[in-house]
Amino acid sequence: MEYAEKGYKFFLALYMFFIVSTISNAGRSIALGGVVLFAGYYWAKGKRTIRFESFAEEKRYWIVYGAFFGLLILAAFFAPTKTAIASTLKYLYWTLPLWVIYISGFFFPVHKLWRDAVALAVIVIGAFSVHQFICMPFGTRLSAPFASPNGLAGILELCLPFGALFVVSEYKLKQKKSKKEFWLNAVATTAALFVLLFTQSRGGIAGTFIGGIVLVAMKFWLKYRNNVSIKRKICIILMGIVLITGVVFSGFILFHRAYDLERFLMIESSYHMWEDHKVFGVGLDNWGNEYKKYVSPIAKEPNLPMPHNNVAFFFSTTGIVGGLGYCVYVLGTLAFLVKKIRENPVNLYYSAAFWAFLAIVIHGMVDSGIMNKYQMQILSANLGVALSSSIVSDKD
Repeated sequence: MEYAEKGYKFFLALYMFFIVSTISNAGRSIALGGVVLFAGYYWAKGKRTIRFESFAEEKRYWIVYGAFFGLLILAAFFAPTKTAIASTLKYLYWTLPLWVIYISGFFFPVHKLWRDAVALAVIVIGAFSVHQFICMPFGTRLSAPFASPNGLAGILELCLPFGALFVVSEYKLKQKKSKKEFWLNAVATTAALFVLLFTQSRGGIAGTFIGGIVLVAMKFWLKYRNNVSIKRKICIILMGIVLITGVVFSGFILFHRAYDLERFLMIESSYHMWEDHKVFGVGLDNWGNEYKKYVSPIAKEPNLPMPHNNVAFFFSTTGIVGGLGYCVYVLGTLAFLVKKIRENPVNLYYSAAFWAFLAIVIHGMVDSGIMNKYQMQILSANLGVALSSSIVSDKD
């Protein structure tokens, strides 16, 4: 391996680590600079070529991606605030990891780098969390090193699928080509699950478990749909519904909180906000300011920045235009990932991306979801890794 490739991989792995761990914005920026430098060197020297036909092969996703952000930008142009366009472009910038990792996939396989970077980042996050677990009274919701337990849960639910599927696949096939990598991912997955549970984040836990259940059910269906009787198919569907319902209700029963009513009031206020700004909304960055005009008389928190529900948020801030864009993005991306899984069921990266994407969408029904900077960056990186798996096959 030549020095240029080693340098490229080093900076890309570092970039991935800082994206997931979120511990240093400066570190992420420096790593990104190194990636751009080496990518430019490869391009100038003609050592690798970017095959633009690969973009056409994944056009279904790019159409969905373009429609989502195109509609958000359109809504921003007609929003009542002058800062709407800037905030929308900033939101688009959060998806930069998608492009960095996807384009890097033209030069060499990025999958092993991503697995190892995610595993190391999760172990670092786990170390912060274990310290908090030891030092704080038992039952304290873990949040370290993030501002809130829900923020920590959002990061973990996006990382856990990659390590979990890799460990299960290696164990099932008994192909532990690298024991160090296997145990690194096994430890990271166990730590992620432990910390996730102790965040007591209902949205994060529900998203992770429901996403996993749906993925297993879907893969079982795709594999055995022609060999299973109708009665068994119905039983499997009913079992899945029961499991998902159980996860949802157990979360509300075990982790019932005093502010639950507040969440419903915020959604109601968002609806009234949308009624007055139906087409283009109030502006992507303006929900908190407008909320003061629509806050319920019985609400206890009049100074919240978002309604903790992505559907309510996008429709109220970007109107029908952006709200439909969000629906197109979610449904279109899930449909694209299902198609890729059906075409290549042994590809772990599309399966992991599907699980992570569904998890964060579910979590976004009760929290910030993809409107959180770090979560959107990691989700974009997940999708970049999955898309790059169609360019070059990972020998590992």
